[in-house]
Amino acid sequence: MGRALPLPNHPDVYDKIIGTFELLDQTTSIKKVLADIFIHGYSPHFRSTRQLSTMTDSRFTGPGIFWISSNTNDEAVFPYDDFASWYEDVHIPDVIHADPSQPLPMARRYQAVSATEAPTATPGANPFLVVYKLPTLAFVASAAFRGIPLHHETLPEGGPIARFASFRGRFARHIGSWAGGGSATGALLLSEVLALGEGEQDQPPGDATSPSWYHNAYMPHVAALSGWQRSTRFAVVMENEIGGDKAPPPPGVGPPSTLPKGRPSRWLTLHEFDEAKTDVDDVTSELKTSLMGMLSVDVDFIEVLPYRLVRTYGDEAVAFADGNEAGLWREREGLREVGMAR
Repeated sequence: MGRALPLPNHPDVYDKIIGTFELLDQTTSIKKVLADIFIHGYSPHFRSTRQLSTMTDSRFTGPGIFWISSNTNDEAVFPYDDFASWYEDVHIPDVIHADPSQPLPMARRYQAVSATEAPTATPGANPFLVVYKLPTLAFVASAAFRGIPLHHETLPEGGPIARFASFRGRFARHIGSWAGGGSATGALLLSEVLALGEGEQDQPPGDATSPSWYHNAYMPHVAALSGWQRSTRFAVVMENEIGGDKAPPPPGVGPPSTLPKGRPSRWLTLHEFDEAKTDVDDVTSELKTSLMGMLSVDVDFIEVLPYRLVRTYGDEAVAFADGNEAGLWREREGLREVGMAR
């Protein structure tokens, strides 16, 4: 085990930092690493960038997504329209083309359906959502990811962005998909998240398949809802929340994580619907009610948030996950189940 590396001038900001470690046993540290990278473009948890490139945790392999919601901290300092313009025109292309030789195949930008439009929407939820398709979660550990710019002339004081906006990110590994008819891109997205309850705390995040009730009972019910097109299920490998404070952090120090204490999110499912055939309020309420009625284990929370598609980057026909990624196709009661990992 390497020596501890305190952060100069701010030793109280971080826990004890170890230069070399196995990620499977240091979940908290890897969360800090990703927050640092997102804010600064580097992490003080490592002596060299070479160490970061050697992350071998099996959870960070295989296809998945980067789900990230956000909002500006203070309209008077950084108006939302300016934030959205920077995000759409500068940041998303920067992420997609972080590695010019292997650009990400697709990203979709969504806007939250407001509580005014749909009473079941969550007031105060981050309105800006981007979902990036990742051919491999190893992208998280790449030099390309670390090099994504966080400063720009269109940001207040030139940035970094985490001083003026708050973000909640989830890295998630693909475990299964269900496809109906029609386009692969649904204009209405229901983002569904389940957090672990006490009964499953011993199971590592991102290392399990969906419980049987989910694909045997719940998904056929979802697929029967009006306007349903596709659902893609993921196991959350990691989540973090940064920013949110109007007061800027000390120079060189990013805001600490503000995630609630307790178990992280476990499951993330993206349900796509044809908005012209869907009542957003009804379907949001139905998903929540159905989950509560079918749950076979305790969970800390259920989150079902409706979003409307604003823009697709890349091929619009590209889905969040490819059907052959898990190498298994099934036909069951007319519902095509694609790539379900067992």
